[in-house]
Amino acid sequence: MSAVKFRSPRSLPEPVTAAVIAILATRVFNLLMILLKPDGDSSTELWFQLSPLTGYLLVLLLAILTFVFDTACALALLRGSRLGRQLFIGFQCLLVLLMILPIPGEGVASLFGIDPQDARQLWQHILLQKLPDILIIMMLCLPVSSRRFFRRR
Repeated sequence: MSAVKFRSPRSLPEPVTAAVIAILATRVFNLLMILLKPDGDSSTELWFQLSPLTGYLLVLLLAILTFVFDTACALALLRGSRLGRQLFIGFQCLLVLLMILPIPGEGVASLFGIDPQDARQLWQHILLQKLPDILIIMMLCLPVSSRRFFRRR
């Protein structure tokens, strides 16, 4: 079994390091927010009440899959993979599209407690939800050291 080879810490640009740390921190925080109640109490009674709901299980499954995919992208970014950067950016664009486009029935907005009729509130919510990801993408694409790091490979 071969070990995953990462670049030496000296050759890793600071914006890429900060982006990887931000990806991992925000994804762990998002997963914890879904797994725990908003007040931080994870009672088993809540799990038994929500587990038969298909929508809740779907959101939980998608959150776990997003966590795994973003973690894999973060590890690829540490290796300097240009494909990892492109996959991360593409996946974030896909998530925004999934948040905007309604699914058959009530729509995605109802999952987040937003009135679908109030488009301004929906756009504000999406912007606030994706602001950390926009900043991460900027750290991966805008600084010269980041662009050079992904171009070397």
